[in-house]
Amino acid sequence: MIREDSYADKVLKNVEDICRVHNKDMRLVWILLFLRGDYAKNAALKYYAIREQVMGGCTSPYFYLEAYLLLEKEPYIMTEMGEFECRLLLWACRKHAITKELVIQVTHLAGDLRTYEERVYKILFAAAMRSIRKRNC
Repeated sequence: MIREDSYADKVLKNVEDICRVHNKDMRLVWILLFLRGDYAKNAALKYYAIREQVMGGCTSPYFYLEAYLLLEKEPYIMTEMGEFECRLLLWACRKHAITKELVIQVTHLAGDLRTYEERVYKILFAAAMRSIRKRNC
């Protein structure tokens, strides 16, 4: 199906206007993640928009899943091991979904931490245990 740019732009503007009025409705934010062309072109921008929503109080697993899928494709868009990243990666560990590439990125970012972070240790430990289980099966 060919995208009609002018129609899509009108729909996007309407959804953004509704979102401004009903800014607590996470369904509208979710829709915007897929309508905005800049999010389609820039995974990091989409990732940080999701990060902002989650840190603002949204705990929807859909936001976690979408953020994780972005990191799975492009782990380097995660540039710090902050609160959101720890929560997201612990969620991924519970789902047994963390990838080798993400573990490499976490290891790289963990080196930048100034203090011991228990959650980062748990993420790396869970990933190591998953790797060992895979080899033994």
